[in-house]
Amino acid sequence: MMSGYLLHTEEYKKNNFNQAMPSRFFKMMIKAVDSNDDGVITMDEYQTLLKNIGASDQMSAEELKEIFDEIGDSELNGERVISVKSVEERWTKYLHVM
Repeated sequence: MMSGYLLHTEEYKKNNFNQAMPSRFFKMMIKAVDSNDDGVITMDEYQTLLKNIGASDQMSAEELKEIFDEIGDSELNGERVISVKSVEERWTKYLHVM
């Protein structure tokens, strides 16, 4: 599932930031997705990221919920969220893909 989670950002990087180092691109994406800088990513924030990179039609609400159910590591206002720290730990394994 994690590879699906990264697929949209990988394509965006390839098309728009091909010369950027993967670690720099990763930091930019984290800053963009955690828009309020609270250390967690909500489904709304991730949907906004998908919209902003032109990929909102590439992931259904059900797929997004499945991702958050699978890797969400806490709750905020009754909603599963993913901590930025968790994303950093998981994503670093996949940086070579980009």
